Amino acid sequence: MSKVYKTLARFTGSKKAADGRVRENEYLLKNSSHRQMLDISKAMVRSNPMAVALKDTMETFCGNLTPVKGNQESKRAFKEWAKCAGLQSGQSFGELNSEIVGILTWADCLVVLGSDPFALPGTVSARVKIIDPHSIETPPKYKDKGLVNGIKVILGVALDKNDIEIGYYVRKAGTDGLSDNDYEFLPRYDQKTGRFVSMLVRRPCSTFPGQVRSFPMLLSSLDNIDILDDLDKACVKDAFKKTFFGIVLEAPTLETVGGMGGEIKMVDSETGELSDESGGNGGNSGGAENYGIPKINLSEMDSGDVPIVPPGTEPHTISNDGNFEVVAMIEEQIKIISGSLGIPYNILSKNFKGLNFSTCKLLFDTLFRKIEQWNYGPVMRLFNEIYKWVVIEYWLCKGVLPTPEMWECDWKGPAKPDPDPVKTAKAHEMMLRAGTLNLSDIVGERGDDFEDHLMQKKEDEALWEKILGYAWVRPGKKSGDDDDDDDDDDDDDEKEEDEE
Repeated sequence: MSKVYKTLARFTGSKKAADGRVRENEYLLKNSSHRQMLDISKAMVRSNPMAVALKDTMETFCGNLTPVKGNQESKRAFKEWAKCAGLQSGQSFGELNSEIVGILTWADCLVVLGSDPFALPGTVSARVKIIDPHSIETPPKYKDKGLVNGIKVILGVALDKNDIEIGYYVRKAGTDGLSDNDYEFLPRYDQKTGRFVSMLVRRPCSTFPGQVRSFPMLLSSLDNIDILDDLDKACVKDAFKKTFFGIVLEAPTLETVGGMGGEIKMVDSETGELSDESGGNGGNSGGAENYGIPKINLSEMDSGDVPIVPPGTEPHTISNDGNFEVVAMIEEQIKIISGSLGIPYNILSKNFKGLNFSTCKLLFDTLFRKIEQWNYGPVMRLFNEIYKWVVIEYWLCKGVLPTPEMWECDWKGPAKPDPDPVKTAKAHEMMLRAGTLNLSDIVGERGDDFEDHLMQKKEDEALWEKILGYAWVRPGKKSGDDDDDDDDDDDDDEKEEDEE
């Protein structure tokens, strides 16, 4: 594994231009190493613990945006469509979102908005399909060439003469890619209708200017991953060795060990070095008189053997304690990798032991600054396109010509975990009284739509009164009290102070 990673590092970072900057795109294109990079990064996600932890962290917190501040019926229609949005097997949009985000940790992701041929008449037929990044390749017609009929293709991405992205070439399944007929062209937008068709989603900060394909997040940490892999192996070996202990038998004289079948090593009484003289018959070898008490090596014994030792023999055990802290070095490498990824170590390792409220809140604030780069960058742009054309198809199925007000909306990401909800609630209350926070902001922090929240609250209160026969009362209030009673009391107190 280490050799493969080091080869990858040479592929992606060894060729430099005259100005000293790395020209990744051209070098990857010439050496066809981009596919090798995808192969290695995909294998890491399957087997490397750090890559799996990174993928799981981003899938847990990133994406799953909620449409807010838009047409109410359009939002309901989209949420209903999202229950079975996948073209392949009817996956929910949430499942597709997690798959897209997971792919973005090790590559870029091509998302296609196709059509379900088996959709019922009068229903939204739009469905989402995700294309494997390995399938995005350059056809032979455009390989190692410049503009061909006003189009140039780099690593499967088609650009016009102005270097504007217009589509992607995807190699068909079961083909070798040697013929132009083995490829399908997917435009970004349909030329006749203008409908959105596909988008190559790239994570933020994953490309340099002029690049068309992105690199995996762990690319900058390959050397540290190699070290971490070696330390893991060393830790296992060290733990394995500590389950055993060595035994040395010390005999009073050389003659007493004859016939035991063990290998005899003479120990120099002055230097402590072992001699090369050995024997199993107890006879003195040349130079044996210069050595002290003999030691017997029983390392060649089979499991279950019980040696018979002569009288006066003393056993000595050898402890396998090791000479360095492997666990501490592993933690240090994980912290270095976490720093290069921009994800706090405690969140990546799921280790919150001994952390207080302020520290946990700071860690999640740090994580969600990166999450927001994803959510309100490539993820939101993709969601906008899908939402727009799903809503347009919905209204057309109803015989209504949609207007921009019907598909325009804002997006709200999921809420970050709250280490202490009681303290957070008190802080919200103080900010509401000071006028520095709105109720919609609090609801939005949970990833909910404020309008949906109010409508649900109204429905809950009406259902409460209908079934139980009396109105629902807010906690801390008595029946018949108004919500503004506290404010009135405050005003009365202020008037009395003014009069005094």
